[in-house]
Amino acid sequence: MVFSWRFLQSIFVVLVAGAGSVLTAPQGSQVKIEVRHDMSREGRWMFHSTSSGERLLPVIGRRWNNDGYYGKQLRVRLNDGGIGRVRFRESAQIIHEPNDSLKLQGDDYFVEVTDAKGRIKASIHLWASYGWFQIAASDLVGGPADELLLISQQVRGTVFSPQLQIWSVEGARPVEIARMIISGSISTCGRWEYDAHISGMKTPRELKMKRRLSVAEGCDQVIEDADRLTADIPEKRTYKFSRGKYREVIGGRIVGQRMIDIIEGNQTTGVETGVKY
Repeated sequence: MVFSWRFLQSIFVVLVAGAGSVLTAPQGSQVKIEVRHDMSREGRWMFHSTSSGERLLPVIGRRWNNDGYYGKQLRVRLNDGGIGRVRFRESAQIIHEPNDSLKLQGDDYFVEVTDAKGRIKASIHLWASYGWFQIAASDLVGGPADELLLISQQVRGTVFSPQLQIWSVEGARPVEIARMIISGSISTCGRWEYDAHISGMKTPRELKMKRRLSVAEGCDQVIEDADRLTADIPEKRTYKFSRGKYREVIGGRIVGQRMIDIIEGNQTTGVETGVKY
């Protein structure tokens, strides 16, 4: 039996890594892949980045399959400038919506913002399949109140593909200002993930998504074919806040800006008016 050099090297990498993980790359490729002993879903995705470095945002929420908590309350700045708390509670009954897929008890939550006296100032309905979700808060767009960042698996029985939602809670009702998938599968035994980095101190802040690739031990096929399998998953993605939403920036232009201008009556010529950066 003949083994490829890449396969032998991947085994060596895993043996050296033991219970941890290590970065490897296909020969002649710049694609870095983390070989993991345990493909846990307990990753941290949300960071605040400045010139002096980066730090994980504090999170609350529940672990996979309701296996404990990250935390139950989080400090947050309110619309009136005061300090309140973010908390969550499981819905007493499942709230079904049109075209719902499988939903079970323990998948349905409310995220609530309360003031110092415990009065509810905002409430957001959150699907969190398998009882897993993370909640963070940060001043993103520059208003008096912090925005909420929610990560959860929306649907049961599918590939692990959590969504990041960002909500503004400044007005009379919460408004969703971003929603994006931040993880998915690579073939049968690998995964891509995006770390969400809130960039800089000046508001509105950019969101910079940085790709991570990981595979289970012995996932030789993904390691060898990493370039092709990850070609459609950009290493970095940038989102800027524009006209009430976070929108992706590609080639210096906000995606969809021309259509926004047409809808709002700002298109005066046949030339695209996308905002350039």
